Amino acid sequence: ATQDEIVQVIEGSSSDIVAYSVLCLTYRELWAYAAQDSQDFRVLSTVVQRAKKMDPISEYAGVCEVVEAALRGKWETAEALTETWLQQKPLPAFYEIRGEIAFNHHENELARRYYQTTQTVEGQWLKPMVQEARAATELQQFPEAYEIYKKVLRKNPKHGIALIELGILESLQFRQDQKAIDLIQTALNLPNKIPRDVLSRGHLEFARI
Repeated sequence: ATQDEIVQVIEGSSSDIVAYSVLCLTYRELWAYAAQDSQDFRVLSTVVQRAKKMDPISEYAGVCEVVEAALRGKWETAEALTETWLQQKPLPAFYEIRGEIAFNHHENELARRYYQTTQTVEGQWLKPMVQEARAATELQQFPEAYEIYKKVLRKNPKHGIALIELGILESLQFRQDQKAIDLIQTALNLPNKIPRDVLSRGHLEFARI
């Protein structure tokens, strides 16, 4: 429904390059739930081409171009484009995507720094906070990860990913099984979608406990 509303906004403001960048970022967030077939890629390419045609040198068209490269698994291209844009027009999205690239390459310390910078530029965006906590967990910085997840949940008590990740942390690292059960069960009962990989880990940990 949210995606449909954004598409309507785009159609009503076809000359707004910023709106196109928001749509590209929305596709990125919804990609985990999409079929990721040829039709999905065709729609994505159409949006990117429209944005680039509107203003090929705009950083907002650059957001769309980086998103497309990332979703196609062209990480070297996405990294090169992101680095270029960070030197020219450092939008929060570029820092966050650069953090994701580092995280996917298991460069967790670097990922944390990019996610922290994203929060400095855009303090209300919860995703880089969650991703920083996940990178901290990979670095075995468990108390730091714990505090970040708690901060996210103070801002949004129904953040499914944070609930599950904190639940797993409570169980595996702090041996607080009842807290873990409560957190994971809360997440599993939410109506909003949770990425499949996180959801699977939540179910697995719930069953293990």
